[in-house]
Amino acid sequence: MAEKKKLKIAVLMGGESAERDVSLATGAGVIAGFRQAGHEAIGIDTALGAGQLSGPETTETPLIKEKPPDSKELSAYSGETTIRTVSSPDLRLVDLVFVALHGGMGENGTIQALLDLLKIPYTGSGVLASAIAMDKLAAKKVVSASGIPTPDCIVRDSKDLTDEDMLIEAVKESVGFPVVVKPNDQGSS
Repeated sequence: MAEKKKLKIAVLMGGESAERDVSLATGAGVIAGFRQAGHEAIGIDTALGAGQLSGPETTETPLIKEKPPDSKELSAYSGETTIRTVSSPDLRLVDLVFVALHGGMGENGTIQALLDLLKIPYTGSGVLASAIAMDKLAAKKVVSASGIPTPDCIVRDSKDLTDEDMLIEAVKESVGFPVVVKPNDQGSS
């Protein structure tokens, strides 16, 4: 029987979205699983910049905080850094990229498009599927057009959320309670 090839796998995690902590915890679990399976797995926090492939390894699992990072904390991270990290020459040294990013560029097709352009193999959905899935209204339209039933919904722009009574009335009239409230174009952790 042929010996299984030991893969060098980069796990993209963290990032600059409000779901950063969830992504770091996901990434730590994925890394542990790959290492247990005999592969070389390296965690790369896309918000911290390039050069992490040769940096110190950590086996510590980050804790998910009770509340998501606030806008002040997130402002310390930039999408530009994420793009520079993913497009760095270091990432071309791996056999595979496992995308463990939650929300933002990790789920909306941006990272997938960049990896496609760089011809770096990765796990998960491609650009179009990621972009559609991240936009909950677009995903609902695609699923509904395929004949799959979906719950009723209403969509409101954040600027229309100032009148609480009007919003409650709109929900009562169109879908009723109870409801699930989610941002249209962010993750759902």
